[in-house]
Amino acid sequence: MAEKSKPKTIQRVLIIVASAAFLGTLVVPIVEMFSNVSQPANNTETPDNTAAYEQLQQKATGYEEVLKREPNNPKALNELAKTRYQMYQLTKSDEDLKKMVDPLEKLVKLYPEQKELKALLEQVKMQVSQANQPPKPESKK
Repeated sequence: MAEKSKPKTIQRVLIIVASAAFLGTLVVPIVEMFSNVSQPANNTETPDNTAAYEQLQQKATGYEEVLKREPNNPKALNELAKTRYQMYQLTKSDEDLKKMVDPLEKLVKLYPEQKELKALLEQVKMQVSQANQPPKPESKK
């Protein structure tokens, strides 16, 4: 009897390790990519940026099509979030920033145990709310 439980224990450990590795492959790239979301970039609109933005828009559309068929596809959600972040990096547009929230929310729902994803989502939401606030008037002294 002890011999039968040993292989099952090994199987369970291997399943847990494999699951953690899979989740890590999804979470780590997203967290690394978004870790500098609040740092400003010195990008200006150039023909190269416009072409790059259009390419990113096409990629995002492709991932959105996949998500219409498979709404909880983690790879498509991950890649859509990355693509929208790259679009935001090019334009610094509030609209591009807002579009990052939806795929991140779905990833958090799929992987609630991933604290890094939750923190990233909160960071992006905070930036969205700051972008929606009108600038404070300068006080005269």
